[in-house]
Amino acid sequence: MSWLNDATEVVTKEDKQNKAVKAERETFKANRADTISRAVITTSYGNIFDADEPSQQRMARAILISNETGQTETRWILANNSVITVTKPEMVEALALSLQAQSEAWIPAAT
Repeated sequence: MSWLNDATEVVTKEDKQNKAVKAERETFKANRADTISRAVITTSYGNIFDADEPSQQRMARAILISNETGQTETRWILANNSVITVTKPEMVEALALSLQAQSEAWIPAAT
């Protein structure tokens, strides 16, 4: 008689609204992840960096190591795949801009 139990489940208007809100949130999160994965930023030096989360992690590690070793520049592959020598100040700027771009994508616009 378990098929009777299945037939007695009632979906309320509130259940439907909650499901719609959850679906909207999941869509926002998927779009946000896509936006962040494709993010690029341009520094005041005119260089265009990938700004996705793995790139941010690499930037942070490069800055951390430069702080520990006194290294003032490093080789870097830009968003267009060209290789440049990046100074520490530009790397710090690139990371700050990347985090700003991520924050803008991460927090939903006020409605």
